Amino acid sequence: MKAISLISAGLLPVLSVNAVYTWPSQYDQIEDILYLQQGWLHYGFRDGVTPCSFSSIGPGRQTAAEWIRTAYHDMATHDIETGLGGLDASIAFELGRAENPGDAFNGTFGFTNNYHSVKASTADLIALSVVVASMSCGGPIVPYRAGRIDAIQAGVPGVPEPQQDLATHTAIFAKQGFNTSEMITMVACGHVLGGETIHPTFSWSAKNDTFNSDKRIFGADNNKTMKALADPTNFNKQCADIFARMIDTVPAAVTLSDVITPIEVKPWNIAVSLGANNTLKFSGHIRVRTTHRDDSKLSVSIQYRDRHNSSTSVLSTTRETYQLGQSSGFDNEIFTWYSFSTTLNTTAGVSSFDIILHTAGAADEINTNNGLGFPISDAILYQPSQSCLPQTSVNDAGQWNLTITAAVRADHVNSPVAFDWVYKRAIQGVLVNALEVQRTVMEKVSEEIGGYYLFTGVKTYDPSQGFTTF
Repeated sequence: MKAISLISAGLLPVLSVNAVYTWPSQYDQIEDILYLQQGWLHYGFRDGVTPCSFSSIGPGRQTAAEWIRTAYHDMATHDIETGLGGLDASIAFELGRAENPGDAFNGTFGFTNNYHSVKASTADLIALSVVVASMSCGGPIVPYRAGRIDAIQAGVPGVPEPQQDLATHTAIFAKQGFNTSEMITMVACGHVLGGETIHPTFSWSAKNDTFNSDKRIFGADNNKTMKALADPTNFNKQCADIFARMIDTVPAAVTLSDVITPIEVKPWNIAVSLGANNTLKFSGHIRVRTTHRDDSKLSVSIQYRDRHNSSTSVLSTTRETYQLGQSSGFDNEIFTWYSFSTTLNTTAGVSSFDIILHTAGAADEINTNNGLGFPISDAILYQPSQSCLPQTSVNDAGQWNLTITAAVRADHVNSPVAFDWVYKRAIQGVLVNALEVQRTVMEKVSEEIGGYYLFTGVKTYDPSQGFTTF
């Protein structure tokens, strides 16, 4: 018999790699990290490279440049002939190699680990760091795709080293899938990012010509590419293209999503829980992209359907007020947040909703999630008020008990019930943890309450796992 799990109960349609956005999507969290940089709700990924000259290490270092370097060194394992290697976070296993000197990679992972989850792979975060570094430093907007899969071991060596000759460098880039002109562009764009200006004068020169690889590479086609890059417009265009090519160079078995663009209307943190007196609490937020909308004329409501899709009700939302209820991101993107909360009868329940945008002086805009409605299940409900994580030891090993409680609808009570949680497994000598989804069985602990039964599961684990998800 198939088990019902808290992690799977809310996952209905997902975004295929070539589809119009449908909520929920496997890339919702990545889209949030990319576009919500500051404001009412934000992930603040750009904080690591703001200002462009910033480095948490101190003077003489630049995080933006180190993020670009990390991405290239990770991608450099790609072999266009075999389809193996590419941007897959294998660099985490390769830091002992002579081709990967310095601690820039440690700093990069020290930052991206804060965002690493089962919905945001380290490889996707490395790619995203290139996009964010470019925009934070006044560079071009780099199209971003998601779907990279983290490697579980080192890739083959392949990073060019400064003492190697031009023929070797050219062969290495060709193996990765880049011709001579693209090699020159990659080096120029990567090494200029974070300089005095985003547009270079190309005057690098090493004291020892043996290590003057930039000079040799730039002259590889008799300066034809460098002359073309001297035009600022062309420079930005070519850098956007080559950075996108770099981060999209992935193992052949990986299929990336379409380019992720800001979602116009998106539910966030939608929740249903069992309340008192045969009621359900239904709450959440609606995020509206108001970059090109007059938010002063905008109001939002939802039209929700009962469990059997036989009746509908309309519920108004309230605009958040802190920081004007708005989040912002690169390229002047603005998102305005609205919240709602109501109680439902347990016999009616809820199955889906539409989002209605009301703009003064204009017709209403009804968002139906591509005709499917925004789905919400009331079959198994997480009960936050009855779940807990006391930070007290329960055994000699100093472990804690995580208690999760769920309300299971009576028609599902005979199905196995469990919750999935993410175990962060340390890998010796590697700065990035492996994430493993583990399952904990839940047991029925109550009689019927308004058509639901309470189930509880307890997971004993180490405090180092405290910042995890379930």
